[in-house]
Amino acid sequence: MVIWVCLLMSNIKLPTRFDDEYTDIEKFEKYEYTHCFTYELARRNIYVENSLNFLFELFSYYEQIILPTLIKYEIATITEDMIEREIPC
Repeated sequence: MVIWVCLLMSNIKLPTRFDDEYTDIEKFEKYEYTHCFTYELARRNIYVENSLNFLFELFSYYEQIILPTLIKYEIATITEDMIEREIPC
């Protein structure tokens, strides 16, 4: 059995450092795929996923509730300033 495994293993060609797969990778600049690696690692991390979900919900809350209120307040302040300028005391 051991001899059979050894014969089977001798027929398998293992990759070397000088194969095209490895030499092509070395041609890339160091910074070219940093964002891809970062994304792949981050999307597999449950803490990052939870943080992104929290931020998404927070931005949705801001967009639906806080921002419209701020816009109304800004419009009211601008209108009030315009009224004060037009009517002399």
